[in-house]
Amino acid sequence: MNEEQKKSEEKKLVTGGGPEKTPKLLWHLADGKYIFYCPGCKCHHWFTSPRWIFNGDYNKPSVTPNIITNPQDARQRCDLQIIEGRLRYLTDSFHYLSGISVDMTDLTELEQKWK
Repeated sequence: MNEEQKKSEEKKLVTGGGPEKTPKLLWHLADGKYIFYCPGCKCHHWFTSPRWIFNGDYNKPSVTPNIITNPQDARQRCDLQIIEGRLRYLTDSFHYLSGISVDMTDLTELEQKWK
């Protein structure tokens, strides 16, 4: 194996391997704050640890308890669970995704635009 092949193999080990890129479903900001994109509200939501418990897996995140935005206003409330990389919207959410589950949005492209 030549030097170039060795470097390629090392890179596969670091990045997770094959031609597919690993999605980034959460961003970790300072002070235990994490953000993700909510397609129902069409904006980013956030949570903080230790208030919410994050499993540490950025590829298939799970967070407990559920995350509620605007809990006092039923016209803008978003109530969801993050389970293994999917957003499960509870029925008290105001938007069209209420009561269904969707895959989380990959933030990699947005991250490149913001750098």
